[in-house]
Amino acid sequence: HKLVCKRMSPEEDMSPGSETWENRLWSRFKGGPDWVLEPNEALAALDQWRHEVLEDGTDTPIIDVLLEPDGPGGGVGQHLANDLLFSCALHPDTPADVLCEDDDLYGSLRETFPTFMAKFSSKTYVARCGGTPNTGNPFSFNLTSDTNFLRGFVQVYRKEEVRVPAALYDLYQSRGLLDPRHIIGNPYTKRWAPTDKQFKLLPVRFFEGGSNKRYHVIRARPPPTWRVAYTTPYTFNDVTRAGFATTLGPASFKEPMRNKLDPDAIASLRKGKVGRPKKTIKVRTGERGRPRKPLTKATIQRISAIPRAGKRSKICAEEEKENADAGSGDSVPARRYSTRSGNK
Repeated sequence: HKLVCKRMSPEEDMSPGSETWENRLWSRFKGGPDWVLEPNEALAALDQWRHEVLEDGTDTPIIDVLLEPDGPGGGVGQHLANDLLFSCALHPDTPADVLCEDDDLYGSLRETFPTFMAKFSSKTYVARCGGTPNTGNPFSFNLTSDTNFLRGFVQVYRKEEVRVPAALYDLYQSRGLLDPRHIIGNPYTKRWAPTDKQFKLLPVRFFEGGSNKRYHVIRARPPPTWRVAYTTPYTFNDVTRAGFATTLGPASFKEPMRNKLDPDAIASLRKGKVGRPKKTIKVRTGERGRPRKPLTKATIQRISAIPRAGKRSKICAEEEKENADAGSGDSVPARRYSTRSGNK
């Protein structure tokens, strides 16, 4: 987008709210208030959007609404839209009018949206994902930032499983969203018990439809009254196994990803194990003395070389021969041997 001005542009033109700022500079890039910098204005825009939906009866799926540049989501991407709806226990294909007519559903979205977006400007996020790089080389891949972002700031988008906090898991249960026989929107009368765990690990399913992708953990079925509802899941690869392709986060850019270390190549160059040797584990049997040492290959080979049956002595062979000659009915006195030495 190019903006041509025949006069010297004063500083006032670059101020938010000016005629140039509103009608010329950003006329091609319409968007709502910023949820990080302007949370109050964004909430007001969200309420205004609800008022318009209730008047017009728009039934566009909520995920498509959030991804509109001038919609209530402020142009959030597919990652944030899917993770936000997961945090609200909302199905991505929920029609906008159904959401706005239900005070509980809309209240969940309105309450969760600001806190969800605020974590991407928090001190924790900056320290873990935007802090000191691994090396002083600006083109090296920042493995620490990438790992922290994918593990701590990506929930369901391109993830095969997700850790659901106890309170959110119980919310899913109370709405019947984890029951494959339940239809979304109907009263859920089946008894359920609150979880006694801090979190639950649930698999994520992927649904592709139109230009936007859906990732969620919901098993309940959409009602037939929904105009758009995708019910056929597709297989996908977890974002953490994308290899050298760019994915998500402040560390995932083309140039640093090309400098990402190949673990297979590193393993082939190693001559031994890296780091200190493991500490010897003491075996305590409760018996006196030292415990038996573990068998080694040399010990096993030495034991295997020992004959299975020992050689019989010459005296035993002579006794058996005499007993055989005497017959089974005759008793033969046993031969006695002196234990004294023959040397006088």
